[in-house]
Amino acid sequence: MGLLLPSLSRTVNVTIHLILHPRKKGSRHREYAVMLDHAVRKIFLAHNWIKRAEAERQKFEADLYKIDRVPQEARDWLDEFCRERTESTGSIDGYHIRRKAVLGWEALVEAWDQKDCLSVEDRIAAARDLQDNPGMDKFGDIWLYEALASAPCVWQKDGEPNAQILLDYVDAGEAEYKRSHYKVPAYRHPDPLLHPIFCDFGQSRWSISFDIHEFKKNGEKNPVNIHALTMGLVSKKRIVKTELKWSSKRLNSNLALSLESPEDAIEVSRATRLGRAAVGASQDRAVNIAGLFESAGWNGRLQAPRKQLEALAKLEEDKSAEALAKALRNRIKWFITFSPKLQPHGPWMEYAERFSGEAPSRAAVIKGKYTVIHQDKTRRRPLAKLHLCRMPGLRVLSVDLGHRHAAACAVWETLSSESMEKKCREAGCLPPAPEDLYLHLKKKNKTAVYRRIGGNFLPDGNEHPAPWAKLDRQFIIDLQGEEGCTRMALAGEIWQVHCMEKVFGRSIPLVDRLVRAGWGEKNKQPEILQELKQKGWVPLEVSKTNTGYHYSLCVDSLMTLAVNTVRFALRRHACRARIAYYMEGGAIPEGGLPENSGNKDFIVEALMLWYELATDSRWNGSWEANFWDENFDKKLAEIQDAVNEREGDKAKIIKQKERKELLKKEFIPLAEGLLENSRRISIASQWRMVWNEEDAIWQSELRSLRDWILPKGTRGKKRTIRHVGGLSLSRLAVIKSLYRVQKSFYTRMKPEGEPMDGTMAVGEGFGQKILDDLETMKEQRVKQLASRVVEAALGTGRIKKPENNKTPKRPFTAVDEPCHAVVIENLTHYRPENKRTRRENRQLMTWSSSKVKKYLFESCQLHGLYLFEVQASYTSRQDSRTGAPGVRCSELSVKKFLESPFRQREIAHAEENMAQENPCNRYLIALHNKWKNREYDKTAPPLRIPHWGGEIFVSALTGNTLQADLNAAANIGLQALLDPDWPGRWWYVPAVKGCDGRRIPHSKCSGAACLDNWRVGLKNNLYTGVRTPLPGKNKGSTSGEDVHKSNAVEKSTINLWRDISVLPLTEGQW
Repeated sequence: MGLLLPSLSRTVNVTIHLILHPRKKGSRHREYAVMLDHAVRKIFLAHNWIKRAEAERQKFEADLYKIDRVPQEARDWLDEFCRERTESTGSIDGYHIRRKAVLGWEALVEAWDQKDCLSVEDRIAAARDLQDNPGMDKFGDIWLYEALASAPCVWQKDGEPNAQILLDYVDAGEAEYKRSHYKVPAYRHPDPLLHPIFCDFGQSRWSISFDIHEFKKNGEKNPVNIHALTMGLVSKKRIVKTELKWSSKRLNSNLALSLESPEDAIEVSRATRLGRAAVGASQDRAVNIAGLFESAGWNGRLQAPRKQLEALAKLEEDKSAEALAKALRNRIKWFITFSPKLQPHGPWMEYAERFSGEAPSRAAVIKGKYTVIHQDKTRRRPLAKLHLCRMPGLRVLSVDLGHRHAAACAVWETLSSESMEKKCREAGCLPPAPEDLYLHLKKKNKTAVYRRIGGNFLPDGNEHPAPWAKLDRQFIIDLQGEEGCTRMALAGEIWQVHCMEKVFGRSIPLVDRLVRAGWGEKNKQPEILQELKQKGWVPLEVSKTNTGYHYSLCVDSLMTLAVNTVRFALRRHACRARIAYYMEGGAIPEGGLPENSGNKDFIVEALMLWYELATDSRWNGSWEANFWDENFDKKLAEIQDAVNEREGDKAKIIKQKERKELLKKEFIPLAEGLLENSRRISIASQWRMVWNEEDAIWQSELRSLRDWILPKGTRGKKRTIRHVGGLSLSRLAVIKSLYRVQKSFYTRMKPEGEPMDGTMAVGEGFGQKILDDLETMKEQRVKQLASRVVEAALGTGRIKKPENNKTPKRPFTAVDEPCHAVVIENLTHYRPENKRTRRENRQLMTWSSSKVKKYLFESCQLHGLYLFEVQASYTSRQDSRTGAPGVRCSELSVKKFLESPFRQREIAHAEENMAQENPCNRYLIALHNKWKNREYDKTAPPLRIPHWGGEIFVSALTGNTLQADLNAAANIGLQALLDPDWPGRWWYVPAVKGCDGRRIPHSKCSGAACLDNWRVGLKNNLYTGVRTPLPGKNKGSTSGEDVHKSNAVEKSTINLWRDISVLPLTEGQW
């Protein structure tokens, strides 16, 4: 087994056997045993990996045969659906339905089998209702389900519902995809260079000694050399204690090694800005690292850079490069990693010292873990647990991650009844009544918001320790590139994108679109426009103004525009190759026998692509249109008129799929005329020639794009690469899109065709530099986000607004009062909401789920902050100021609401589905009827349109608006602070049907005193409460155990709602 050992004579390749023979001068069993342990552990992990991979591969083979159980009609429909999705999404590897997309399929098929679910619209409505059901944790892809609503062949067999048809198709598709992409590991010898096992030093390992540790441990104040280091290294088959010198500014500063340690020094976890802030130490205050020098010894691992070792391995394979290999071997930059055991210090420890053992709830640190101890021993299920309630003076930072900003935050502080009365006296108002849910105390220029989080008394009659919470402050966390520091695009960059669009055939290139939209008349725009004219810009002959084109000349937006342009141009490039390939008859479709009918189908497909290239108004299709008219008697204009005439016969807006079918009928006669016509080959030859001419320019254009977005070498050091997006999601999306564009070009369709399996794989190292840079930026984004959240909790996050693209220094001392705990939403299903599509969000941020929590936990643990997770259900639908329900909205101008094509389709859809009594549809129709015949100008107030991810929150109680992300962040904090024994906590109750036909609480609510024996019955479409003991309940049962599992006769869960109130839950209607 090859191991890489440190040596005075550089690298030595040593072979170790399982039996170690001692030498006369002493054995090294202990040192070699540790290294052997590392090697055996590595082989053990590889062996387990191989076994798991082989089991997966066998499963793939079994799932492949499930396709035979899918009826042919359903299979054809699903294949066509996947093809359409591939074209619409621009997927490189081809779209296939994944298992996650059909997780709720069985429940949906069961809902579609109901008697009241007859039409396609009914089935779509049922799918959306099931999606909104909170009991359905993983629902699937709603867009897929809506498409399947019109395909009974996929979910019915012989007239009976059958969910297994789609599931078999998905399993077979997944198996086919993974079979071609799944990588199975294999055993490989642990090469000392390519797969090294590095040496560990420390206790029970090879010897290592840091002089600074020995001096500090022995109490010496003036060490001779704090950077001295002694290690046992191999030299001529002997272990020699070698004196070395280490150098690390970061280690020196973080552990305060060069600072004196007076008796009044404060103990900190690390001597960093956050470590000092955690204990309130200023920048110039003397500090000690807690427990660092009391340990028996320090550890270390001697390592070498992997890149150097890989380069050395390549040289050693080449026998003619022995001299270069020897020179590189002598220049290996060895380094040591050091992992000290740090002791946490921070606000949670200080807060825990305030409590006595008799407190109803108290903060504690048990075996290094932060926790809350409650005297209440009631067995409680998840929704009824006592989280952070009943603790006065607790300050909580609640965080809502991944929306338009990196994070939205709110700080709550719990108050006792006595403290609340004191606040009221200072404001000159009466103390709140027991039924008051909130209190807003107005001061000079701001209003203090207070929310009740518990009753005045606990269920046992004792006074509640903390029934109120104050909303102390709210703020947004923006990372680099999200703070508004992105620079404007330079004239040269605008010209570069303009020229690129012109080369690829945009009908109206960038600068002309800008000028037609009114750009070039304000501020410095005339100067930039004049510079563009000097570079060679000539306006188009036909010009319009104020075309409604929305532009942004921030450099990150321009980069996004450029990548999207290249992506669409590459798609048109591939369409030209497909036309040439289909026209030559080189493709026989699956099941396309006899041959003539198969070729006809492909010629029809080629004509469809040809028509799309010629008629797309965004691109210059003059050559395609002229070439069509030269070869066919039926001109393009005639086909367009025929299709438009058929569309006019319909009252509703025609769908894209229906339009495609109309076009296909027009092209079938033309395809039949080309089957036996030699002109088809000449057409294909012409398309091939056009494709070859265009393909020659792609390489240079892609290189130019890459050098602009992600420059290498000296270009990467220029000032122009600064302030282009930082760590923002838009910057990450541009880099990811750049990689995908390069991969798409490499695997592009050619006139000669593509492999039989339809896949064109790239090499393992393709685009590795881009992927490495992207991964580094993702890692930096998560680390910086965790750091920003922790510094905000410690009170050192507030800084002045950046000026002149210069970010001010971050404070060392607390600007705001520090918090004790950080509350975040459960990140198990974390997905960011942003302006991008769900597909883009999944590509960018699925990696964040575990990493965000990991870095947050590590940083909070070290700096004495309790990290707590809550379920974020309905936190975006409740007003954090009052507790009233509300809805997220987007604000639109009247003009955009009336003229936007998307809004027009939305209103048309609402009018078609008026029978469903959807409140949102009725609101949209009423709003449209109000404004469509009225005159309006720019001074008209914006309209509020309900939108799932809207930027503002509108309360049903006051009608006032809040920033939606800040409102959700505040509600996340309340989730942890609300007392589950207080009726005001339950504005909705998950309920199941009991054995007597009435609704009872779900088992996950058991333990809440206010829900004890609670049940409701249906009357006049509303549920009314009855507080009577259930029959057969055991007398000694735990409080909140409403019903035994056997009493629940229906597994489906519904949420019963009421207006938030302090009244008992049995009163009122649900």
